Amino acid sequence: MADDFTAPGQAADTMVHPNNGRSLKPEDYIAGLAKGLAILDCFDSGQVRLSVTKTAERTGLTRAAARRHLRTLYYLGYLDSDGQYFWLSPKILKPAGIYLNSAALPRASRAVLRSLPQQTGCYHSVVVLSGGEAVTVASCYPPHLEQAQVLPYGIYSGNRIPAHSGANGKVLLAALSFDQLAQWLAAYPLVRFTTQTITDAEVLQEQLALVRQQGWAEALGEYEPGFGGLAVPVVDARGEVVAALNAVDANGNISDAAWRSRCLPLLQKAAAEIRVML
Repeated sequence: MADDFTAPGQAADTMVHPNNGRSLKPEDYIAGLAKGLAILDCFDSGQVRLSVTKTAERTGLTRAAARRHLRTLYYLGYLDSDGQYFWLSPKILKPAGIYLNSAALPRASRAVLRSLPQQTGCYHSVVVLSGGEAVTVASCYPPHLEQAQVLPYGIYSGNRIPAHSGANGKVLLAALSFDQLAQWLAAYPLVRFTTQTITDAEVLQEQLALVRQQGWAEALGEYEPGFGGLAVPVVDARGEVVAALNAVDANGNISDAAWRSRCLPLLQKAAAEIRVML
């Protein structure tokens, strides 16, 4: 769970979040709400069922505090439980569904993604940076692959993968300022998922410098063996990177220069179309 943080040079009575840079006066900070949301945030695809002990470990809360928060969230309907383990209930989808159906970025992305897979034959997603992870807000894949037996992980809306392990995450990290990137690297460990995952901060920073220079990123089997990604930034009217658009395919295609030369302009064109709709 993120600690309160006051950045150098900031007024002592102002807290600045270490991950998103947003500020808040201490008297406006509700610790109980933050702890409750930290409980919800510690569930992920690797841990869909959590005990009191595991929740306490993941949030930094005491077991007694973790138990009270879990039981409260169960009482409110945001969690289900069998008495020993807790897991997210369908009620958690309400705020997520409202965002996906009303926010400009998901709506614009879905409109553009409808035709893109037919041109590339690939899976596509639009992601945003949330803490240490790249979060999918829109996705689409070719109709002929709907019944595929082997699909790349993370192509559904709401999915989260560590930002350093995918092409779309690299695009988002490359858009951070040097100070923001330093804070990000300090806050989130570069966990290894495959033999190709970058776990050295200096190597990652070198790749991000290249991404800034060329305007796109690639990742080959860094999160999931066999699948790679090609990604470009999505910018808003102010020229700020607000998301990344990627194509996911077999490593052999992503690394093929001819394939990349054909797919990259299509991604850039789609990103420009999303920008107009924001």
